[in-house]
This record gives sequence, structure tokens and C-alpha cells, in this order.
Amino acid sequence: MLSYSYTQLSHPYLALPILHLIAPLGYRTGGGLHMTSLRCPACSAGYPDEARFCPRCGKTVPKRPSVESDDGAGTGVQSKRDQELQKAPTAARATKRIIAGAIDIAIAILIMEALRRSPVATVLRWRSFILFCLPAAYLVFKDTILGKSAGKMVVGLTTWNVNDARAAGFSESVLRNWMFFCLILPPYVRLFRLTLSFGMILCAVVSCILGLQIALGKGRRFGDGAAGTIVVEDIQLRSRA
Repeated sequence: MLSYSYTQLSHPYLALPILHLIAPLGYRTGGGLHMTSLRCPACSAGYPDEARFCPRCGKTVPKRPSVESDDGAGTGVQSKRDQELQKAPTAARATKRIIAGAIDIAIAILIMEALRRSPVATVLRWRSFILFCLPAAYLVFKDTILGKSAGKMVVGLTTWNVNDARAAGFSESVLRNWMFFCLILPPYVRLFRLTLSFGMILCAVVSCILGLQIALGKGRRFGDGAAGTIVVEDIQLRSRA
């Protein structure tokens, strides 16, 4: 009888020409043929306990749950990693995320307008730079404190680090929002009594692109990949505790 070691193969698809016919029968282990009860969910072919891929179709296969040894009951117990994956939060609804973003942009505009009307700003030489610098800083660092901007606090959202299973901090906020620094780019011009800039127009375009990504159902918008973050609803985090 043909014997083989499936787990020694560097890639599961290398086994397909040999194992395609004998996969449903069983596996030779030791001195005889071992009939496994593990079946591939995709093609129903059997596979050994130590296999990571199906020998017939090459799909990733689940491992047999570990068994409790202290009470002898034989109850299947999920690994800690599997439990964490099941409890991992999912992306919040697009409506809430768009509302939170709109609130944050409105706050940045209010900051800009307050600075424009401030008597202190009128005497400063770099008034135009300050006018755009502070709103840009708010948009970039808004998720620093417990992963919550003002808009996210209103609608009950949190920026969540999926790699470390914690709320986002300073580094995640910068990595996912750095594009809003474009707000400070010159030149500055006056148009209909408004101070505009190339950076302001570019920031509006970026905001529309991010909003479109969210509206189309993208769970992680541009910037979330680099930061390893996702925006989740607070109710999910409370249910994980």
C-alpha cells in the first residue's frame, strides 16, 4: 500500500496528482490504513489530523478540536485563538461611520472659522498657515484618545486595533488619518471673502473618496490597512468583555 507524509509537502497542491483517488479512503499511519473521521467541508475528502490543507482540493481545512484531559469527559474544546477569532468585532455600519466623519469635518470647519474671526489671528504674520494647521491637526490626531473622535463618541463608535485587540492610540490615528495633513498645503487665496487653499480642495476630495469607500460597504477604508485598524460599534466591544 502506498504510504506518504502529507505534512512534509511544501505546498498542498503538490499532493493532488497522487492523493486525488486515495484521499476519501484513509491514510496509512504506522502499520495499517487509518480511517479518519475528518472531512473537508469543500469536497468531503478525508484528511489526517495534522493536515492543514485538503489533499484533494487544496482548501484550508479545520483541525480537530482539542480534548479536555482533566475530567475525562472527552468534550471538544476550542483553542484560545479560535475563541478570540469568534469574538473579533466586525466593521460598524456605513451609516454610522459616515455620520461620525461628517461631524468631525464639521468640527474642523468650526475650528477654522473660529480662528478666522479671532482678533489674535488677524495680527499674526502666519495667519493663513495657522488657520489650516489646527483643523488639520484635529483631523489627523482625532482618534488618539481611546480610539474615539468627537464624531465617534456621538454615534457610539471606536477605532479598534485588530492586531493587538485594543482601542487605537496615537500611532494608529496618524497612520489612518495622515492624508488630512494636505489641508495645510499652500497657496492660499481669497475667494468670496473665504480663505481657500490647494490643500483645502485636496482635503475635500480625500474626504469624498473615503466617504465613497465606506458607502460602498468597504469595512476598512484607505489608511486602515497601514494602521491595522477597523471602526467598530461600542456595543460589540461591550459584548466581548
